[in-house]
Amino acid sequence: MIFHEVAVAWTALRSWKQNAAAAVMRAMAALLLARADRVFVSTPSWEPTLRALAIGWKGATWLPVPSNVPVSTSVRTGAMTRARLGIEEGVPVIGHFGVHPMVIPLLGPALLKLLDADPRRVVLLIGRGSDALARQLQQVPAASRRVFATGTIAEPEIANHLVACDVLMQPYPDGVSTRRTTIMAALALGLPVATNEGHLTESIWRSSGAVEIVTRADRVGSAVERLLGDPSRAAILASRGRSLYNERFSLERTIALLRT
Repeated sequence: MIFHEVAVAWTALRSWKQNAAAAVMRAMAALLLARADRVFVSTPSWEPTLRALAIGWKGATWLPVPSNVPVSTSVRTGAMTRARLGIEEGVPVIGHFGVHPMVIPLLGPALLKLLDADPRRVVLLIGRGSDALARQLQQVPAASRRVFATGTIAEPEIANHLVACDVLMQPYPDGVSTRRTTIMAALALGLPVATNEGHLTESIWRSSGAVEIVTRADRVGSAVERLLGDPSRAAILASRGRSLYNERFSLERTIALLRT
């Protein structure tokens, strides 16, 4: 049994519908655990919940989720993507992949602040939900021609647009973790990433030095600013991120774990 998610969190009693769902999900997880010969988790953060639900807990194997977009493309492809979008050579491109509704309230203002700090910068939003956020940001006159979005596109095109970015801004409501395919795609392609910690964040993200990580999601914009002002630091993160992905998170690593 592989647990990518376990159950929604408990809330105050006033949200009885979510608490009812939380109870049902935990009951289903307990039934599955009772019959499972082996348990895998996308992040070790799920283990305390599963341990509490299991009768005779036998432990779980950490199985990070590999990138679900191509893990290689060329610098030339990134340049061609920029040209197709009408982004001039040398213009700093701030990317975001996978627009999550819960981060839009902080992502939008942070991106506008980054654009305001340098009139040359542009933003490239990639994936599902990106076009809706782009329309929202484009209502600000100073950003109207500096925000690009792909909308929903095929996986190879996602990779081609990711490598067109200079730095990726990836805030997460529960923190970066190895269950997030958006961060995995960035690492695999060798992109410098600014992200945040949360209650699901594993220690490897800070100890590896592979990402620019801050304690809160509303501070990720400041981390992006630091990377844009320090290209050498961004290059180091990109290299460390790719190495971390290949060593710990790649599909080959997943297969090796399953074969054991």
